[in-house]
Amino acid sequence: MHTRGESRGSPAVWQSRRFLLPTLVLAGSLALGTGPAHLSAQRIPSAYRFIETAQEAGAAMFTVEPRAGIFGFGPKGGRIMGSYYQIRVGGPFSLQGNLGYLPTTRDVIDPRRVEGDRKIGEADVTMGTADVRLQFTLTGPRTWYRLAPHLFAGGGIAMDLAPEQDIDMVLEEDDRFSFGPSFLGSFGAGIKLFPVDRISV
Repeated sequence: MHTRGESRGSPAVWQSRRFLLPTLVLAGSLALGTGPAHLSAQRIPSAYRFIETAQEAGAAMFTVEPRAGIFGFGPKGGRIMGSYYQIRVGGPFSLQGNLGYLPTTRDVIDPRRVEGDRKIGEADVTMGTADVRLQFTLTGPRTWYRLAPHLFAGGGIAMDLAPEQDIDMVLEEDDRFSFGPSFLGSFGAGIKLFPVDRISV
């Protein structure tokens, strides 16, 4: 307050203006600090999603290329169809058990014939496999844009479940091919797609 005779530059007016500026600054700070909560709570969508399940089971199909040996006795490669069970053991690591079935063929070789003319036909092979693998998921226990690329390595057994073939009877007993339980090594890479949570292909 000032009297009509006081000028605007008098001490009373200057003092009131001096306290007015800090008051405005403080009010502005409070306004900024109490703005809409959603401005600071906005979430940026992430490309990563956690894999909710620690165990998996399902059908599987993968390619194998067995060694046929020097003379080409062994079964040919193809796609194994089967099932698997997988459990996460920690971080990006999982253990996976597989059972597979591979219908294929093998060349029937008569080693007593001259080289270049030893193949006398083909026989059916019904290969059964069982193996255990250690799997490493490159993205850890998460997916990247719903994809989970992985590496795996393991071992197991493979054997021919088909009965003895008639064409083998042409050969001497010592020359007949027998595919008993053999070591099956497995290694490679793969990728899983999670179109929705808890389901992968």
